[in-house]
Parts: sequence; C-alpha cells; structure tokens
Amino acid sequence: MILLGSLAIVCIVVMVSGCSNNSSSDVPSATDQTSEQIKANATKVGGEELQRNADAFKNKNIKITGTVQAKDVTNMIITMDNPKYIVKIEMIGTVPKNILIGDAVTVYGVCEGYGISANDKNPIPIVSAWQDGVIRS
Repeated sequence: MILLGSLAIVCIVVMVSGCSNNSSSDVPSATDQTSEQIKANATKVGGEELQRNADAFKNKNIKITGTVQAKDVTNMIITMDNPKYIVKIEMIGTVPKNILIGDAVTVYGVCEGYGISANDKNPIPIVSAWQDGVIRS
C-alpha cells in the first residue's frame, strides 16, 4: 500500500515537471523580491483553500506548511493538511540540501496559480520560492 502511494506521488512529480503557468509581468514575481520581502508580506494559506482557489492567490506572497513527498534538484512536491492537497514548489536555485522526503516544511513563496499537466486533467497549485524560503519545521 505504501509502495503504491509512493509510486503515485512519483507519477505526479513526472506529470507536473512539465507544468506551465501564466504569470503577469505587472506584479512582482518571486525573482523580483528577496526571500525576506516575501516572508514579511506572506499570507498564511491552508491546503484546501489553496487547492480550490490557487488562481485567487496568483502572484501573491503566501506561507504554506506541508510534508515533502518528492524532490529533485530544483523542485519539491508537498502535501498539505492531508495527502489530497498537493503543491509543487519550484525553487529559485536548488532545494535545500537539509530537506529530506518526509520532512515537515514551511514554504514562503509566490503562488503561480495552477500548473497544467500534460494531460490537462489534474491542475495543481505551483509556488515559487527561494532556497531560504523553505524552512524545515
């Protein structure tokens, strides 16, 4: 059962690794701000709220908490509140080396809205974050 769950998460990572998002150039993106600016202006958002309304948070600084389910050098997949709220974290730089799968993390970043998978069936929220905007809880 655990193996099937792990395989499902790996499939999600592969599926969303090619996600695209629509960003507006008139609103500061994560790369236009320092990590400190993002942290200072972040609004705490829950998993269900982000999953249902990611476009409402688009281009806004947010604070989310979750558990790392998968990661590579520049991206992480976290689940929030419970395993059904999945978020892709796109790092500006690389995933911090001290973050491991299974770690609880707090992420300060900029919501990019929904990413669209190659199948266009399972859009998930995407958040861009600096390396020091990911904190192991």
